Amino acid sequence: MKKIIVSEMITLDGCFGGLNGEVDWFMWDKNTDSETFEMLTETDCLLLGHKTYEILSGYWPTATEEEPKYIERINSLKKVVVSKNSRTLDWNAEPLKVSSDEELTNAVNNLKTKHNLLIFGSGSIVSVLTKNKLIDEYRLFMNPVILGSGKPLFTNTGDKSVLNLTQTKTFGNGVVLLEYKIRNNNESQIK
Repeated sequence: MKKIIVSEMITLDGCFGGLNGEVDWFMWDKNTDSETFEMLTETDCLLLGHKTYEILSGYWPTATEEEPKYIERINSLKKVVVSKNSRTLDWNAEPLKVSSDEELTNAVNNLKTKHNLLIFGSGSIVSVLTKNKLIDEYRLFMNPVILGSGKPLFTNTGDKSVLNLTQTKTFGNGVVLLEYKIRNNNESQIK
């Protein structure tokens, strides 16, 4: 079985987007960019919701201001886009039509047998997969920002999940990367 990594830019108050999905609060620099590139090299497929797909596919295919290796990597990766409707996609993407959380869970579980998956954005997908215990790692870029209101990353995720903090990195722009892996019941907590 392969793994699923969730990578999100989040605020101190747990939001991954503003009320209207705005992300103008992201604090990005060369170092966070480099860290994200490393994640892209660990995966062979991006799993995206249709809104995240629209945002990313509207930028990356014609991007010129980013590192060429980053542009080439993200554009060449396979993308699977979760949607309730059939749609025509470009940017090396294929639709994953699902009509329920159960269908999503089963389809992603099947994808996980074939691909290392990386999820950007797509909060509702993250919540469903968290509830169904399919996420292996969370790599959260904590931005030193409090929105006060916005879209929370986790909603209706079911029972409590206990995680192991496996790594932290602090960047010069104030962002802290918190890397968590799922803790098995017999694992002790890192202190």
